[in-house]
Amino acid sequence: KHGVDKQFGGANAPVTAAASIRTLTYFGGPVIQKVKIYKVLYGGTGVYQSFVTASTAPSVATFFTYLPTSIYYAWLSEYNTTSPAQTIGTGSYGGSFTITPRFKRSDRLGPPLAWYQTYGETGDICNAQQGTIVLNAVSYTMQKEWSNQKSACILNK
Repeated sequence: KHGVDKQFGGANAPVTAAASIRTLTYFGGPVIQKVKIYKVLYGGTGVYQSFVTASTAPSVATFFTYLPTSIYYAWLSEYNTTSPAQTIGTGSYGGSFTITPRFKRSDRLGPPLAWYQTYGETGDICNAQQGTIVLNAVSYTMQKEWSNQKSACILNK
């Protein structure tokens, strides 16, 4: 997201456009074919809510453990590409790290664009639209993501 904002100078303005013009366009960049998710905590002195640091459900760690192999992630395969051939498959949770970021404000953040639209990426279009998903018998609230095939913000197909 930060790379897109920096690259296009985008603002996080509310989306009011009709669904017909929200379709994402592929710009030739890479897609994440086998995601490996890490929980990153910023700074060693922060105070976090217990679900952020806990390792048992419900927690960020258990959410990230089950999400990349769930039906809620599988629908992203609609964004597979043919040229170049890239397939979005299941992923995994890689663990947790605590970091203290150090970068200059002028540093470019993020890779080249893959799927994008004037209103943003899959999550930007659906900002503040939430739903409940169940992973391994635990309910989580999650932001919906944009589906080109459904022309709607969805949690799964």
